[in-house]
Amino acid sequence: MRNNGQDAGILWSIPFTTRIGKLLNPGLNTIEIEVSNLMANRIRQMDQQKVQWRIFHEFRQVNQEIKIAWHTCGAIRPLIPEFIELGLDFLNPIQPMASNMEPESLSEEFGRSISFFGGICVQDLLPNRTPEQIREEVTRRAKILGNHGGYIIAPAHNVQDDTPEENILTMLETVRSLSI
Repeated sequence: MRNNGQDAGILWSIPFTTRIGKLLNPGLNTIEIEVSNLMANRIRQMDQQKVQWRIFHEFRQVNQEIKIAWHTCGAIRPLIPEFIELGLDFLNPIQPMASNMEPESLSEEFGRSISFFGGICVQDLLPNRTPEQIREEVTRRAKILGNHGGYIIAPAHNVQDDTPEENILTMLETVRSLSI
């Protein structure tokens, strides 16, 4: 689905709704709905590829309001469209040092279709940088990854034992101080 030429998401299961408020212009808007395949054919293809799509569908049959996060580490950018199509709500984590996982491009390309979880670097930023650098980067990432709403600010993975306590506290204090 597109509104005024901008991607508004993929609607593939009940309740077939999406939020397009941020995409609306005053006055006339153009909403495009593209039907690319019958769901039965898509399900058959996913079954042949042994994609575990049913688990998300089964959760939504019990509770249509459920929000689903899936843990995936590393350079998973090529898989994100498939996760969106499967109905994933949160991509967890965003591993900042992985190839092709820059927050700006992720937010621009996928931020209207999926929310982000994580993204605060535990490999370099938290263990090696100054409190001021941590404040700046946490704030920057929150604004970028939360640009379309739904961002859960968190470390990209478990904080390691070589991380100074002051840096962990700086991250937490920065998150508390944000008003986005």
